[in-house]
Amino acid sequence: MEMIMGLLKDEVKDAANVITVNYNDSLPEIWNSYQSAGLVQKHTGLYNMYYTIQAKVPGAVAKTKPELPDNPAWQYKRNADKQIVSIADDEGNPIMTLKYRKNGAIWYMTYFNGSIATRRDVYDAAGFLSVTQYLDRTNNSQVTLENFYRPDHSLAMVKQYGSNHELSIQLVNKEEAITNVFHSEAQLLNWWLASVLQQQKSVLVMGVNSPLFDQCLKATNDNFHLLPIVSADDLNDQHVQDIINGKSKLSSLVVTDHDVQTAIEKQMTRDLEITVMPTAEVRA
Repeated sequence: MEMIMGLLKDEVKDAANVITVNYNDSLPEIWNSYQSAGLVQKHTGLYNMYYTIQAKVPGAVAKTKPELPDNPAWQYKRNADKQIVSIADDEGNPIMTLKYRKNGAIWYMTYFNGSIATRRDVYDAAGFLSVTQYLDRTNNSQVTLENFYRPDHSLAMVKQYGSNHELSIQLVNKEEAITNVFHSEAQLLNWWLASVLQQQKSVLVMGVNSPLFDQCLKATNDNFHLLPIVSADDLNDQHVQDIINGKSKLSSLVVTDHDVQTAIEKQMTRDLEITVMPTAEVRA
């Protein structure tokens, strides 16, 4: 992160944005720690696929806390901080378990039917219900259905997992109508990246070995450009060889050090624009 932000500061005058595509309900805390450590500038933008789909607002905090069932006949187990960590009925059968964040906020609650975990409610770092996961009754480690919510509790996205690894992803608008249907994570990612990056002139800096590289390469156009990062481990990568030999539409790349630059220059069959990424030590 330090090397990439150093590169952008040296080579790019426009505002830089960081794009992440995985679900992470602790993303604001992580981002704040990056800013505090000086890894990213305060004005650096952050775009996350799930946060965009769920219409989360930076800085917004839930005004209410999850309500826990109150029954004097039930058994409540508490931790050293007096927080309820599990609830069982009067016969000792589990009803729910709770997991907390370091700041004492509820992270997720798992619900039981008999002795079987059937559902999990996940709360983000701001205290909003973010995801409800429905668990396979025969294998609790498997999720069969996920509902992703907006901060106002409206449904934003549904993921349904089939028994043979089938996947159905549905995006839902505020009127509860399905607007998009995807059958793979790659389809969802392609749609989202196009909606975020292709609305204005953008350059995406990405490792050449990224799982998204192929999709992003296909999506390049006059408004969307791809700038690959190449390390010593990537020199034999087919994309790198295509760039070197003139078989790729890409003619610019970023290398992690001068040794990689030298290795590429020895193989070049056409002019390439090569930028060497500054080391973390140089930035420090």
